[in-house]
Amino acid sequence: MASTDPRFARLHSDPRFKRAPKRERKVKVDRRFATMFTDERFAVGGADKYGRGAKKAQAGGLDRLYELDEEDPAAGSADVGQVSAEARRPAAKASKKKAGKAAAAAAAEAAAAAAA
Repeated sequence: MASTDPRFARLHSDPRFKRAPKRERKVKVDRRFATMFTDERFAVGGADKYGRGAKKAQAGGLDRLYELDEEDPAAGSADVGQVSAEARRPAAKASKKKAGKAAAAAAAEAAAAAAA
């Protein structure tokens, strides 16, 4: 049902309000997340859209929303599964450590200035 109200006429031609093409609607996920399509922890169908228990699991639950990105595997990092220790460290610890080093350097400068 299209609105004939002239106040909303530009909604029909403005590209911001047009639907995305079918081929662009799905989110492309990296091959690192391929297990989410087969892992039972990601199963869809435990409840319907109103929160009531579903009688039957929905077929193709995540396949409707996500698509596995099939880029050239050589283009990515060779050690995708390997995560460095620095990357595993929480950002808060890393920033506290940097802040502590900066404070120690400032204290050393102050002591050197006072001695001179």
